[in-house]
Amino acid sequence: MFPANMSGQPTTQALRTFLGARESSQHFRLILPEFGSPGRLHGAAANQEFFYRGNAFAERDTRAASHIQTLLDQVVQAGNVSLQGAGNSVPPEQISFLFGSRSNWATAALLKESGTNLFQFEFGDDWSIICSGLRFSLPDPTILTPAKYAVADDYGVIARVHSATGTAAFMIAGLGGRATEGCGLYFREHWSQLDRRFGSKDFAVVLKFPAPFDVKQAEVVASASELVRPS
Repeated sequence: MFPANMSGQPTTQALRTFLGARESSQHFRLILPEFGSPGRLHGAAANQEFFYRGNAFAERDTRAASHIQTLLDQVVQAGNVSLQGAGNSVPPEQISFLFGSRSNWATAALLKESGTNLFQFEFGDDWSIICSGLRFSLPDPTILTPAKYAVADDYGVIARVHSATGTAAFMIAGLGGRATEGCGLYFREHWSQLDRRFGSKDFAVVLKFPAPFDVKQAEVVASASELVRPS
């Protein structure tokens, strides 16, 4: 379950500090996996020639990003949050949010470049998050039928790591799409609890989303933190 919100509203400055945004002119990037085209309009007949020719974002990744966008709108000027597809690296000069695990190349690049020991992913027949010596797994969601996925517990991780330049990057990454969406909502609603618990440290929190899935139901099952390395 999400913990109850504390009384009193956190200040804008506290949120800005937690995010690493020094001023309202700070720019943020929301980095999502892109899925290739062409895509047929949902519900269209098989012989109907109506396709979207560009790349597209997954629905649950987009929902997760919308939760983060709502939060960022409180601390930055309009137009200072950009949505972009995942490449092979994270721009070092802007604070980034990365959505998704196996599908997001930038997430894998960030974990490698940062050298963090907070957590790691493993992808095989089962997809896993490993944190604090514990393993949390889901059968490969790309081959699970919708019915089997609906009755499986899903897991996600919320993490913050800093680059060598001191810029923060946040990961909002589920093993399946449900957990990515749930982690985005959790971050939006409970960033202040994360701030009180971890302060300026880099951190990772693993969340369990039990079946049947409710985006508001989450349980913290593991966490880790480490001091930010000097830039």
